[in-house]
Amino acid sequence: MRTSVFAGLLSASLLVLGGCEGELSSDVQDSPSIVAEDETPAAEDEETPIFRAVGQEPGWIVRIYDDIMTYEADYGERRVTVNTPEAEEFDGGRRYVTDALIVEIMDTACNDSMSGAAYPASVIVTEDGRVPLQGCGGTP
Repeated sequence: MRTSVFAGLLSASLLVLGGCEGELSSDVQDSPSIVAEDETPAAEDEETPIFRAVGQEPGWIVRIYDDIMTYEADYGERRVTVNTPEAEEFDGGRRYVTDALIVEIMDTACNDSMSGAAYPASVIVTEDGRVPLQGCGGTP
């Protein structure tokens, strides 16, 4: 009896596994540390940021548009929106400085600490009166 039950379970398992086609993907776009749950590909009428950066522990995201910069901190618990200032160029990068937020973008490769995704820029974001946080930015 045990043998026939085991054989039945084994056969069912093989049928289920045999129905799986394709390969598992570890595409970086599936990583929750890179694409926020509420982010979807931009529709034609939505503006795409000119630069985007993410960081971990605590989770944060910066989006820089032509006219505004948004910073979501502590996994979305705090949000800062400011007008995008003129970028201050420096050797190896650029800096956006406002009274409430400073975003420094260095042209140095960076790997996301959670997903391991490679980015073309290292980023430091400093919210007024808080500890600077490091992350990565650009198109992975």
